[in-house]
This record gives sequence, structure tokens and C-alpha cells, in this order.
Amino acid sequence: MRLGTNHGSLSGRIMSRFGDTPEGMVESALDFVRIAHKHNYHDIILSMKASNVRVMVQAYRLLVVKLDELQLPLPFHLGVTEAGDAEEGRIKSSAGIGTLLEDGIGDTIRVSLTEDPVNEIAVAHLIATPYNQRFYSASFSTAQTSVQQTPPFSASSFKRRTSSAHIIGLLPTGGPHNVSVWTRIDSLKQYAQALQPDPFGLAFEGIEMESGHSPAFPSDFKKELRLPISLIANEVPPLMEARFASKLALLISSNRLPLLVRELMEHAGTQNTFVEFCFSKSALDEASLSNLIGGIKKLADSLRFEQFGFSLQSTRPNRDYRLLTMALSALDLSSPVHLRWCQTDLPPITDASAQLGALLIDGIGDSLQIDSEQSLSENLNFCYSLLQACRVRISKTEYISCPSCGRTQFDLQAVLAKIKARTAHLKGLKLGVMGCIVNGPGEMADADFGYVGMGTGKVCLYVGQTCVERNIPEDCALDKLIALIKQEGKWGKDY
Repeated sequence: MRLGTNHGSLSGRIMSRFGDTPEGMVESALDFVRIAHKHNYHDIILSMKASNVRVMVQAYRLLVVKLDELQLPLPFHLGVTEAGDAEEGRIKSSAGIGTLLEDGIGDTIRVSLTEDPVNEIAVAHLIATPYNQRFYSASFSTAQTSVQQTPPFSASSFKRRTSSAHIIGLLPTGGPHNVSVWTRIDSLKQYAQALQPDPFGLAFEGIEMESGHSPAFPSDFKKELRLPISLIANEVPPLMEARFASKLALLISSNRLPLLVRELMEHAGTQNTFVEFCFSKSALDEASLSNLIGGIKKLADSLRFEQFGFSLQSTRPNRDYRLLTMALSALDLSSPVHLRWCQTDLPPITDASAQLGALLIDGIGDSLQIDSEQSLSENLNFCYSLLQACRVRISKTEYISCPSCGRTQFDLQAVLAKIKARTAHLKGLKLGVMGCIVNGPGEMADADFGYVGMGTGKVCLYVGQTCVERNIPEDCALDKLIALIKQEGKWGKDY
């Protein structure tokens, strides 16, 4: 029997003591486990149901700690409930489920999409396959990625890794600043494309080029620069010759520092340029990584050079970035960390969401870059969607919508599409679109407004958890929802 605790449907007793929190979800689940055990029933699997990815991850992690204390090795069913549809629904599901699978937590999974249920299976397979392959390979050990092996974090609260603040070009990075979004280009045409914001004003904030593959910019190009440019190379001389770069990224793929690193720091210091040390993790073990960072710190300290940060190129970025941040912590370095995901055999929508989502949820990362086979516009939308799914940077409307079931008395997919078309400009607003009154109000606990089916052709509207209008005919419910949003002062720009 699966015992599922719902983030938005906790009992009055639990709410009065814990509030609508991960701690309350865990205590609620344990209450029912105790009842089952009292009656000698032990065939139980537990789930923590939340549409908020961070809350979902925190609840499961806290449940692991509590069950370990009680010596109850119960299995877990993982899922981000009411994840929505399309790319955003897949990203939320992959970030939440993947983060826990990276921890070694989880026995069964379910992807919840407002789509044909058949689509859920394909996404679930993509999420689960790499972890099943590791499990059945000789090299797999849950200890490699267990919660206990990660840097310290609170299971029930979010704290961003403390990093020093810097300015790259005109872009603030590190410290309290937003996690910025970068991309790589190799032509002037791509540069022009990278400058274009999407219809909702989202845009790349930094551009990387590879030495030897960068565009042939005209001599007066510096006057036209609108974004900071990073040049990446595996040797120092091309970096010191860069004309336009405000960040110089040195790729390190051996256990020795490349020649001329001191000269690179001296050059960057005179030019007020930021230096990023990018390690190719496939060529380095943990001890080599720590030794290299120690060598960089020694050089930087001798020159009083502080404008530097770190990144990795790795097929297992979640594991390896944690090793990197632990090495930085051991050396008392608060340098910014640039998160990279490089194309693998797995699609970014599941693998990058799981690998980098796990880091973002734990507060690791000051900037983000996806190097994939997707178009620039696809990469742009993906990066901002991932940051939003992890509740790190809010830049879009968020939709909490359930999968269709027998209780839904209207075309949920069509209704969601209509609501999106009218409300997609409402940055930061959370809208619940739920099929029925039974689970809807509880499972959209995070929503600012709710559109909930009440019966055939009838809809209820909610502000937060309060029902404000009942039995609205479906054909006018969307207009009523928009009027309600405006009435509450949440509409913003009126399209």
C-alpha cells in the first residue's frame, strides 16, 4: 500500500504544530506508518506529494533521516505532483526525481503531466535509465551519491552557497546576485541570435567562445558589445591575446597546472578581467582536483588576485561539482562556480535537469551554461525553466496542473492551453489548473490562483486556498479568472 502525504492537505493537528512544511509532511506520513504497524501491516511504500520541487526534495530527504533514526527501511515512490505539461513539466519532474535518484533515494517513480498518460512513461524511462544502468553496473555504489556524502545542507530549508561577488564586463555574478545564463557561440550569426530576447524579455546574459573557433569580429566590434564575452582555451597565450573577452576560461585536463598561469593572473589583474579555471573531470581524480585548486590559490594569494572562479566539464556534473565545492570549502575559497552541462547521449531536458537541478536545489552555482545540440532559443528557454523549477530564479508564469483522470469533467489539456495563451506574461504568478474538487485545492497548495473543475461544465475559482467563486459555467470561467487576477492587482501589463 502506498501512503502519500500531500503538501496542501495536511491535518489541522499537523498544521498547527508544523505548518504546511516538509516537516509536517513527514510527520503526517509517520502517523499513518505507526497506525499500519500497530495493526501488523508492513507492506508500505511512502510518497511525499508536492508540486514545488524544492519542497518535494526536502520532504523526502527529511523522511530518509527520520526513517533511519527509527530503523525503518521503507521504500519510496518519487514524483513531482501536478508538474504541468510540455517542457516545463518535464524539467520539473526531472529536477525533482533526478535530484533524489542522485542521492540514492527512490524505488519507483511516476511522471505527472497534463498530457496523454502514454507520454509520462517515455519521460520516466529517460529519467530512470541512467540510474538503473549504474545500479546494475559493477561501478555503481549508492555511497558515491548518497545524502551523507554531499556537502552539508538542511533537509528542510534552502541556503545558497556563499560566494564572493564580482563584475564580469557589466554583469554582476556571485554573492547575492542572480544565477546568470550563458551560452556558447561560434559565428557572428549566432552572436546576433544570442542578443535577441524571447517574447517575454528573457535573454542570455553572457556568451562563451572557444579559442580557434570564435567569429572573426571586425576591428571596431568592441563598441558594439552588449554582453560579456568569455574565451575558453586549453593554453594561456590565446587567452592573453583576446581582444574582447571580459572572462578568460582556462581548460585544465591534466594533474599539473598549465604553463604561464601566473602570467595569466597578472595580465587579468591589469585588464580587470575575470579568470575561470575549468577542469576536465574525466582526466582528474579527487586528489588531483584538490591539489590543482590549492596551487591556484597559492598563486592568487601571492599576487593578491581575487577575480577568479571555477567550473567543470564532466559527464557526472552533480557528483563532480560537489567534489569541487567541498575542495573549495576545505581551502576557505568562496570563488563563484559556473555550472556547465555538456552534450551526452542523454537529452538535456532530463539529464541536465537532474544533474544541474540537484546542484541548484542545494544552492550550488552562480551561473549556468548548457552546451547542447538544441538551438539557442531552446537553450535559453531551458535554462530559465530549470532555474524556475528549482525556485532559484523566477522569470515566468508557473502552471500547476494535474494529469487527467476519471474525475475530470472537462478537456484539461485544452483548458490549460487556453489559460497559458492568456496569462503567460504574468512573471512570477503561480496558477493552479485542476481537474476536480477532490484533490485539486490540496495539490495546488503553492498556487496564487486556482481554476478547479467542480462537475460537468462547472468551475470554481480560488485565491490561494480560498474558494471565491463557485459553479461558474466553463465557457466564461477563463474570463472570470482573468478578472479575478486583475481585481487582486496581479495582472501587470495588460495584453
